[in-house]
Amino acid sequence: LLDLDAPVASYWPEFGAEDKGSIPVRWLLTHQAGLPFPSLPVTYEDVLSWDRIVDKLAASTTEWEPGTAHGYHAVTYGFLVGEVLRRVTGRTVGTLLAEEVAGPLGLDTYIGLPDGLGPRVEPLAGRLGAPDDADPAVRELIEQFMGPTTRLGRALSCGGALSDSAVFNDPEVWAAEIPAANGITDARSLSRLYAALIGPVEADDRFP
Repeated sequence: LLDLDAPVASYWPEFGAEDKGSIPVRWLLTHQAGLPFPSLPVTYEDVLSWDRIVDKLAASTTEWEPGTAHGYHAVTYGFLVGEVLRRVTGRTVGTLLAEEVAGPLGLDTYIGLPDGLGPRVEPLAGRLGAPDDADPAVRELIEQFMGPTTRLGRALSCGGALSDSAVFNDPEVWAAEIPAANGITDARSLSRLYAALIGPVEADDRFP
């Protein structure tokens, strides 16, 4: 269903705006598309709404000439690849994961946490960046690499919309589909998922 060397715009026509029409699907997978964050202002509410964030990515200009450089698309990766998958299959990443992977393997693994499972989620502790008691020189160095105005900092926060890492304890974030950043699982399911990527996994009576 998907040709990695075909233009993204052949599956997602709106993506071709702002001279992005020749970017192949492959460059989304290799972090070469030049879209580590939207060039348009993006809000927390945008990130929680699939259509709003992918529309902003489609309308964005690139940070560098696509294909000429690599840069970590920390959060946008999931939206970019996920929208191509949605255009090709008619299903979101969370639905594909549930129906094609988690369901058949019996995994407690979700992108978009179903209603009623919130009480099982252990909140995250800590935050992005240096700890408060870090050596000042270390803090300065980390700020240079991933401060909020740096390219990496903007990539990690999706253009500033997720700059407060406490948002990942928000049930609205758990319920949304943010494929590169909000998968929720347990250790046993995660290990079984990776085992299945290596080869067939045997039946396990600990799983449905």
